[in-house]
Amino acid sequence: MPLRRNKPLKRKKPLQRKVCIVSSRSNLGVSSEETRKAIPKFSKKRAANNKIYSRIRNIFLTLFCFCEAKLPGCTTKATDIHHKRGRGIYLLIIRFFLPVCRSCHDQIGVKSKEAIENGLSESRYRVRFSYLQKFDDRTVLVLLQNKHNLLIIN
Repeated sequence: MPLRRNKPLKRKKPLQRKVCIVSSRSNLGVSSEETRKAIPKFSKKRAANNKIYSRIRNIFLTLFCFCEAKLPGCTTKATDIHHKRGRGIYLLIIRFFLPVCRSCHDQIGVKSKEAIENGLSESRYRVRFSYLQKFDDRTVLVLLQNKHNLLIIN
């Protein structure tokens, strides 16, 4: 019967990957250990967008300093920006910004279905009606979803 632990094992130091490199200078082939370069937290493109976003955020919160969600427990001073469609490709689009206080922002995150129903948030995967178009004597309903166009022929 295998032994069971009451508590999981905890690492005292973070795990570091080490690479064994053979030194070209040594004739004996003695190896020296070096740690690998850390993976960056953000890509270069995302880091550039984050710089722009931080400037936009500061300006936006000075212009819109009151919470627009007004949920129970609201402090009325906007300290956060809620991204109605998520950050991803919508990070710099002000149309999807909503100035909110911290408590309202937490509630929007927890109760996302209610937030969508109240207009405080939008579904990222929602298909929305765009337009009707005539094409070879047929009416084509064009739907837009994120970056892709979907065609449905009636």
